[in-house]
Amino acid sequence: MRQLDERFQAPDEDYFRPAANVIYFFSQQHVSSSLQRQQFEGGQHQRGNLIYSHRSQSQFSVDCAQAHKGLFGGLLVLAVTVISLIMFFELVTHHDKKDAAILQVNVWEAFLFVAGTIAVMFCIAALRDVEFCKKKNDLELEHLLLLVTQWGVYMYFLFQIIGGFLMGTQGTGGIMRIITPLSALVQSSCQTVLILDAWGRRCKTEQQVRKKPGRQLVTFLLVVNIALWVVNRLKNNRSVSHPNQMDFYGVLAWNIITHVSMPLVVSYRFQSTVCFYEIWKRVYKYRNIKKKRESLTKI
Repeated sequence: MRQLDERFQAPDEDYFRPAANVIYFFSQQHVSSSLQRQQFEGGQHQRGNLIYSHRSQSQFSVDCAQAHKGLFGGLLVLAVTVISLIMFFELVTHHDKKDAAILQVNVWEAFLFVAGTIAVMFCIAALRDVEFCKKKNDLELEHLLLLVTQWGVYMYFLFQIIGGFLMGTQGTGGIMRIITPLSALVQSSCQTVLILDAWGRRCKTEQQVRKKPGRQLVTFLLVVNIALWVVNRLKNNRSVSHPNQMDFYGVLAWNIITHVSMPLVVSYRFQSTVCFYEIWKRVYKYRNIKKKRESLTKI
């Protein structure tokens, strides 16, 4: 019995000390991590009598104010563009309706270019009061890509204008063979000027930040360029979409023109969309440098 009592005797405190240390360590880690999480969620730290807040670098905030009208208008244009392309690919398979399919998509494409040109003009007028504060005069990569792909736009649509002018208004499309590429050249040129001008502008007053001049139009142009990218990617990327130019230049020559210039046209619309997003995001951010310096000196 004495041996059994000694066997089942409670162990001394040296046996519990390592386990107690482990439990204490993990409990302290849990408490410290929960406190850090609460402080992070609250976003406020107190140092002396000053309370200041900070935001994690992984957070991303977007201010979508003064952009809903341009977004809805752009989405409407994008929806009609998809419908026009569906009608084109459906009607072009029927020989008796091929001319109508080409005409309707050319008319809608010309409308996109005209609407884009008008939006660009109004956007330039709206941004004229926003301060231009570009820090460096070096040509940025986005601008370089935009200017390089602009040459593809000129090449592709100039060949269309030359072919349409020499062929006259007879045949499929009529006068739209000249109006559509001409409006494309005007729209792309004005749009490039707008992007290069608006890239270095920043809102400096609270009134400009509140009103956000031109942001509706920038949003509209962003979605319009997406619609034109879809048109160029699905319709204009095929040389058979322009039978008159193919008859005028020949199948081989028009295929070479299309395959050389069309990738640049598609890249131009994509690059324009990226540039408009950067303008939409950067121009309307309010940075009060004076207040920031005062807050830093207090801290």
